[in-house]
Formats: sequence, C-alpha cells, structure tokens
Amino acid sequence: MNSPGVSPRSDETAQLMDQRYGTRRPGRRRFVVALTVVLAGAGLAWVAWAFWLQSTPDVQSGLVRTHVDGPHRVSADVAVSFRTPHIVASCLLQAQGADHSVVGELNFRVGPAADEHVTVRRSMRTERPAVVVNLIGCTTPDQKRPR
Repeated sequence: MNSPGVSPRSDETAQLMDQRYGTRRPGRRRFVVALTVVLAGAGLAWVAWAFWLQSTPDVQSGLVRTHVDGPHRVSADVAVSFRTPHIVASCLLQAQGADHSVVGELNFRVGPAADEHVTVRRSMRTERPAVVVNLIGCTTPDQKRPR
C-alpha cells in the first residue's frame, strides 16, 4: 500500500535513475571497507612504532647538582642513564650570567660505562660570573634530540 501522493517506482524510472547515478557495484563496498581497515592498521602501527621509539631513548640525562666554584668557574654533577652500557653519549652544559646570556659552554662525552646509570662531575670555565648552569641534554649518533 502506498502513501498518498507517492507513486510506486516504475521500471522506467529505475532505468533513468541508474543511467543518471550509476548502478550499485557489490564489490565496491567490500573494497572500501578493506582499504579503510588496512590504512587504519598501518596508521596504528606507525603510532605504536613512534611511541616505542620516543619512550625508549638511547640515553637520558639529568642535572643532579651545580656549584659556583669562583667568578670564572662552575661545576655540575650530571646523571646519565644508558639503554645499554656500550653507548657513547655527547652531553652539553651551558652556564648563564645574571643577564641570561651564555657565559660558558661545555660539550663532553660519557661512556661506554660499566653500568647503565652513571653520575659524572664536570667543571667549566666561564667568561663572566655564572648564576645558573643548564643541562641541554645528551645525544647519541642515533638519537639527535637531546634528553
């Protein structure tokens, strides 16, 4: 039974609609669903890989203690953690003056170490009195971002 004002779709109307808009292809829907699943899986795999790579760095470092030894010398204790003890890391310390300008900089190597966690003390000369020592971080050949 039809509602008032609505006529049943005739074969002629169906042919006209198929000519205008095309006919349904049953395999197309399955292809689109399969492609979406593959792309979503690839995207999820990339996110998992990036998360794992960023959460397991080769080296991490932290500033333990700093000390102003004089008007032209500061020292710092740096804790360095390696993923594996055979890694060699390059670390960067900066000393800042009262006006926040860099008054001293020291790039030093740590490792290979006997243990995965080491603390090293480094001293650097400054051109003016320093008030702050900052650890920029440590890098390896495979880890370019200082940590």
